[in-house]
Amino acid sequence: MLSKNAFPVAGLTSTHILSLDALLSVIDHIELECQFQVQRQKSD
Repeated sequence: MLSKNAFPVAGLTSTHILSLDALLSVIDHIELECQFQVQRQKSD
């Protein structure tokens, strides 16, 4: 059931692109926070 909705058949719309951009921004921020925590632990 999930595989049917995994990728849109009609192609990506602007809504899909905006959602993907927002998701990538969140993931990028999480990565930056993780890197900051690792650097902080190394310096302690």
